[in-house]
Amino acid sequence: MGRRSEATRATYACGLDAFARCFDVQSVDLLTAKIKSSELDAYKTLDKFVGWLAGNGAAPKTIWIYAGAVKSLLEHEDVLLDRRKLRKVQLPAKVEVSIDRIPTREELRGLILNSGPGTRALIALLASSGLRIGEAGNLRIGNLELLSNKITVIANKTKSRRTRVSFITDVGQ
Repeated sequence: MGRRSEATRATYACGLDAFARCFDVQSVDLLTAKIKSSELDAYKTLDKFVGWLAGNGAAPKTIWIYAGAVKSLLEHEDVLLDRRKLRKVQLPAKVEVSIDRIPTREELRGLILNSGPGTRALIALLASSGLRIGEAGNLRIGNLELLSNKITVIANKTKSRRTRVSFITDVGQ
């Protein structure tokens, strides 16, 4: 699967587990062997998996990711997949769930005033430092320099895999 983040590997593992459950087998290795030996058609198998996921209430994005995990596995196992035939697999339409935008000061104030102390501290930290939620969750005391309002986010805990420095404004203290 190449260079994928730990979270992506975990998500792909869930997708491959679901693939095995769909066909009521213990391991995807059996399915892969049947596809390689032409006992199962790769495209019909993938199409059935997508239908099974949709029938079990999986979100469109989850279906796309899990189907991608199966395609990656098959390619890794040297199963040649024709892109034109893959287009016939009925994946659901991608749906935009949210529109990212920066909350207004009033919205932040409302969140902070209507939250408990731990959530208040987290919201203030995120808003004042620009940290991502996962980065904040991975912070340790050693990452903080409170006298200089400096936070060091360690490389393996960031999205970009690079160590970076952020600062807490007076609002976040």
